[in-house]
Amino acid sequence: MGPEFKKIERVMLRQDKEGGAEKELTLEQIKEVGDLVKLTQAGLKPLSRWEGKNLKKAQELIEEPNLESAHVNRILEDGSSVKDLIFSKEKQLIESYAREFEGKPLKKDEEEIRKEGEYFGYPKCCVEYFIEHGYNENNLDSEIQSQLFHWACPDCKESKKLHEQYRQILEKTERAG
Repeated sequence: MGPEFKKIERVMLRQDKEGGAEKELTLEQIKEVGDLVKLTQAGLKPLSRWEGKNLKKAQELIEEPNLESAHVNRILEDGSSVKDLIFSKEKQLIESYAREFEGKPLKKDEEEIRKEGEYFGYPKCCVEYFIEHGYNENNLDSEIQSQLFHWACPDCKESKKLHEQYRQILEKTERAG
């Protein structure tokens, strides 16, 4: 494993040893954050986000790989707030996303979905499909869909290509370990 991923390995080992109620991130969550880190470092994801709980542990996973990060607070319909961790190789993307969404209501309208799709590097065809149809059937192999970080449009060639690029990066970093 390359030096940039040593922290991921250490956190995974510590999490595995902690067991029980002490765990803050599941091993599945640690892998998901680790995958986002690797794909963001490789430039396949311009900006990534970890939503919800366990932000401190997620933050630990991205510190060593030298990604820029920030917390963004969003307001829910009930008036409470949720904090997300965003990270990127490009500080300007983080600053732009934070200006766009910090302290704003989480409304998920068409404009917001398009903006987030652009920030996170989702194919435009998939963003437009999602706006119109949500999580409808897309005829994409369920294994491929589960490894993407967006909902693909039906039979999406761009998502299949992106998945293959993701797979290559993740396999390469696993072999390096």
